[in-house]
Amino acid sequence: MTRVREKRFVACPFSAAVEFAERAANRHRDLYVTPGPPLGERVSFAVAATEDSSDDTRKHDALLIAWRPKTRGLFPDFRGVLTVRPQRAGVVLQIDGEYDPPFGLPGKIFDFIIGRAIAHRTMRNLLNYIAQSIEREYEAEKVQRPAVSGSPLAK
Repeated sequence: MTRVREKRFVACPFSAAVEFAERAANRHRDLYVTPGPPLGERVSFAVAATEDSSDDTRKHDALLIAWRPKTRGLFPDFRGVLTVRPQRAGVVLQIDGEYDPPFGLPGKIFDFIIGRAIAHRTMRNLLNYIAQSIEREYEAEKVQRPAVSGSPLAK
């Protein structure tokens, strides 16, 4: 089992970030994940809200994330959690996850040499996609309903 952790800042209020991230992830059940061209894989992508048990100071949600490649190849199944932490004028998204390298011992050797770097880059790209979606949705929400009761921005 190989563990991966990546972080990214997002300009969005803490109160809206998990909801916007969930919306972004749910728009794409069939997602193309890549560390960069030409490598990549189409995956079945799933998310589910859960309680964030990694934060003892406050109760809030996190997102369980999983994917399974549509075709078996270089990309393994992935399981992880996306958490959100307030930071200055926004939040930090963090993905913590794990995967089993495919192809047994040769796969583990490949993972040790280069596979982990591919996994980290893939997670950074996924975080960038989610972050950009959150920021677009936040900006659109601000324009449509500035802090209206019932919107994620008013929480």
